[in-house]
Amino acid sequence: MAMPLSEINDIISASCDSVRATAPLVHCITNYVTVESCANAVLAVGGSPIMSDEPADVEDITSICDALVINIGTLNQRSIESMKVAGAKAAELGHPIVLDPVGAGASRLRTEVAGSLLETLPIALVRGNMSEVKALAGAASATKGVDVNPEDIVGESNIETAARFAREFAERVGCVVAITGPVDIVADANRAFAVRNGSPLQGRITGSGCMLSALSGAYIARREEEAAGAALAAVIWVSQGSAPLLSLSVCREVRAVSQPTSWTSFPCSTARRSLATPRLSRWRRCNRLANTCAVTPRRFDCMPLPTPRGLKAVRWTNAFSRPWRAVQRSSN
Repeated sequence: MAMPLSEINDIISASCDSVRATAPLVHCITNYVTVESCANAVLAVGGSPIMSDEPADVEDITSICDALVINIGTLNQRSIESMKVAGAKAAELGHPIVLDPVGAGASRLRTEVAGSLLETLPIALVRGNMSEVKALAGAASATKGVDVNPEDIVGESNIETAARFAREFAERVGCVVAITGPVDIVADANRAFAVRNGSPLQGRITGSGCMLSALSGAYIARREEEAAGAALAAVIWVSQGSAPLLSLSVCREVRAVSQPTSWTSFPCSTARRSLATPRLSRWRRCNRLANTCAVTPRRFDCMPLPTPRGLKAVRWTNAFSRPWRAVQRSSN
């Protein structure tokens, strides 16, 4: 039986409200390629990041935080020790731990370290692409470096199989799993959510997955009892909240499934209302009217906007005093 849409919306709204109300402190041991992006992403949703990977420092830092995010993107012996020390402290304090097994399956070291962390720590959420999660599950899979193997990409043809695999893996390891790609799958042992909002542009930048893992730490910090809903909120925020920066297509559809053949549509206008912030709410309202993504962060070279009849192009300044362009209904 599919989950009612109202219940899904309530779960997402509660996760977003929790972050804004509590401003959780999130300890991120992440890779140095995307560390700044991850910190800014956590700040953007209302959390507070701290990025420490010194073995002598991480135990104290973890002690004052609300969640721990472990990202193995740029492994070395020092960071491995830090992950183990911080993870042990987080486990002792009962803090939720997010594991991002970047590149698991690409090398023996990455696969062994990710597997060891999953076995020895009480991981609350595993966030990775399908190839990385398959490597953790022990299935035959070859990654394309830190990117997903094209054969493992989740699409319409294999979405039911992917949802079943995600639920079975979540049940086996005892945590929530978020598998990201063109179609994102978020699952626990009893249910799976599919978010159809992937964009090729997300694969043209570095760090979208790392930012999602960091955001998941913020959302799950005070919502571990509803970890799947917290992870779902983070997935939607990354794909929907990053749209103004990446000019992504608007969120099309979220679906929830309790069985592979039973799907319920979840209109993303509902998700937008849940996730709207003062900085983006006006853009979201205009976007619903125009049904188009027409926002650009560029100060110059703004092309005329294709706008439906009765709408007009406008410009205003956002909270960062940068001009954004969107559409609003004409007063005429």
